[in-house]
Amino acid sequence: ARLGAAPGLAGALAASEAAGAEGPWADKVSGLAKNVQELFEREPQLVEFERKVDELGTWLHAEHAEASHLLLNNVVKRTYVLQRSGQLSDVAESLEELAGLEENLTSPCLKDLPAQSERLHSAEAKSAVSVGGAIKLHEHVTALAGDYHKAVVALNAQLLEWDRLLTCDASDA
Repeated sequence: ARLGAAPGLAGALAASEAAGAEGPWADKVSGLAKNVQELFEREPQLVEFERKVDELGTWLHAEHAEASHLLLNNVVKRTYVLQRSGQLSDVAESLEELAGLEENLTSPCLKDLPAQSERLHSAEAKSAVSVGGAIKLHEHVTALAGDYHKAVVALNAQLLEWDRLLTCDASDA
């Protein structure tokens, strides 16, 4: 059933011509048939669309999905929608809220985001260098404090030794 040939239209045109119909309606039907035919000749996509619709019709017939079945499916769909109207209302509200948030996607601060991201990476790198320096400084201070402690302990031991020697010499004299 070629839309370009417009079966219903072509049938009406053929019937009117066979009956010898004349007048405004016959002219309109004839003009419409010519316009449709010209449209199909200009737009090859329509021929492809028609072919796919025919294939779909064949498939629906093979699957026993005739119009009555499709109408029954529409009734089932409507029932499903009615049963879940509350959930669908919630989803609709969520979608409206999202639509309201879409304007924030074009916020001027988002345009500066790449530059700010680069600044953040630079600050992170400087922070890492500073942390590394602080760790090395802490290690040096810890080593210095350890050396100082050893020196004070050694000095204390030496002073005690000298005190003992002086005390022994004073008691011997």
